[in-house]
This record gives sequence, C-alpha cells and structure tokens, in this order.
Amino acid sequence: MTNGEIALELPSVIVLLATYNGASHLGEQIRSLARQTNVRVHVLLSDDGSSDGTVKLACEEAAACDLSLTLLPQLPSTGSAARNFFRLFRDAEFTGYEFVALCDQDDIWSDDKLELACSQLAKSLADVYSCNVTAFWDNGQTKVLRKNYSQRRYDYLFESASQGCTYVMRASVAVRFAQMLAEREVEVSCIDFHDWLLYAWARSQNATWFMDAATCMRYRQTSSNVIGANSGSAAIRRRIHLLRRGWLRGQAIRTAVSIGMGNDPVVGHLLRFTWRDRLILAFRAAEFRRRRRDQMVFFMACLTIGL
Repeated sequence: MTNGEIALELPSVIVLLATYNGASHLGEQIRSLARQTNVRVHVLLSDDGSSDGTVKLACEEAAACDLSLTLLPQLPSTGSAARNFFRLFRDAEFTGYEFVALCDQDDIWSDDKLELACSQLAKSLADVYSCNVTAFWDNGQTKVLRKNYSQRRYDYLFESASQGCTYVMRASVAVRFAQMLAEREVEVSCIDFHDWLLYAWARSQNATWFMDAATCMRYRQTSSNVIGANSGSAAIRRRIHLLRRGWLRGQAIRTAVSIGMGNDPVVGHLLRFTWRDRLILAFRAAEFRRRRRDQMVFFMACLTIGL
C-alpha cells in the first residue's frame, strides 16, 4: 500500500444455505460462493436430514475452495425448505456481519452477485435487495425471469419479491426477522415459502426493498423446485388447478396472519369470498399483483375459478 492510500474494509456477508439431498449440484454452488468478488463471505449451512452425502460434500468443497463454512448441528428433519431457512435465521449469529444473503443448494451465482447487491444497498440506502434470475434446464434451455415490476400496495400478500436465493439484506433486518419468527412460532409454522413471508413482513414493517433489473444468478430448474419458473403449458395447468383449490387465497391469508395483518379488510374479503367480496378484490387487482398480465389473471380468477 502506497503513502496516502486507504485500505477499504470489504463488506462482510453471512450466507444462509439450506440443503437437503443436494449432492448432485451443490458442488457448483459452493464453488460459485467461493468466487464472490470484493466481499468477505461466511456460509452457515443447515441440512434437513440428507441421505446422499450432501453435508460431507459441502464441507469438502468448502475446504478445497478455502471458503469459510459453519455447519449447524443436525436436528430431526423438518421436511420443509421454509422451516429449514427459519431455523437458519433463528440460530445464526449475525453480530459482525453487515449483510445476510439467502442461498439455495443447486443454483450458480455470478461472481459479482454479492458485490453488486451490497453496492446497491449502500447506494440506495435500502434495507433488502432482490434481482432477476436466469432459469436454466439440463437440456440447455434458458429463460430470464423478470421480477422487478413496480411494487403495489398489497402485492406482498400475493407474491414474493423474486426468488429467495436473490435476497440480500442488512443484518439488522435479519435480526428483526429472526425475532418475529421466534415471537410468532405458531403462526409461521404453516408457512410454505420463507421468501414470500420475508417480503411480506419487510413490507409490513415499511422496510425499503430494492428490486434490481440485473440478472445475477443461474436458477436451476429441477423436479425438486417448489415453484420454479412456471414455464410452459403444464405449469399453466398446474396454476389453474391450484387456484381452483383456493391455494393463492390460503397462502395470502396465512401470510397476513403471520405478520399481524389478520384484521386487515383485504383479509376479510379473502376469508368470506362471497360474490361481493370477489367483485371488490377483482376490481382492486392492480393493488395485488405487480405485473400487468398477473393483474388480469387475478381479475379473471376472482370472477371465475377463484383464488
């Protein structure tokens, strides 16, 4: 270092990695974490009872890449990716870290993913960051999934910000979210999607959320994806089936109750779901979904097959 040059401290990031039988692809993800530029990375891993050598592989790959990794003690399997992430939030020690990132086991991060997220959080003064992703399949097909549409008043009750594996937040936000999980353990026990809940909770707390147009990771599509890219006719048929069963409405109600919004008038409309309530919801569709096409689908679903 030359005279007058100032050594800048790199941002410190703790990456919460939830795994379950991910040995077939985890190595690529670990190596992409080790390649992150201009940040200091530590990985906290919670495994949900893998039987394919996932934990051993993760430790070996991290050691080979000189990636700092801590493994949480093994607990009985929860059978849920959401509950595995909730455990990571509750058991993590966030002291000493500026930022917290969420990580799935089978994706591939761009080398500058965390650097870009930390930079955008610093410049925008936002609390949480998410971005777009490139979905990819084993046959070589790729598709950019855009999520950075303008936020709406109640969009967080009906959709997530983006794939949870793009989320990066200030450590102070993670601490508060962990506290909420502990205080509302019963309510969140029925939640299926940790990323959706985190987005809803953050918005309900007036946290600022930066949705980046950048595409910073490759989002692997496998049979184990809970939601995935929702691409193709089969995905459309599946979504129609879920709407007919009241899946979206149920998810929205459970999310609202979990974040303390159970008495909101919108939740009342969802609970009753009479024809009058359906009409009210339909004509407020622009408040509930960010993308224009999704608003139209919401409108039609309220009046026909349901939510």
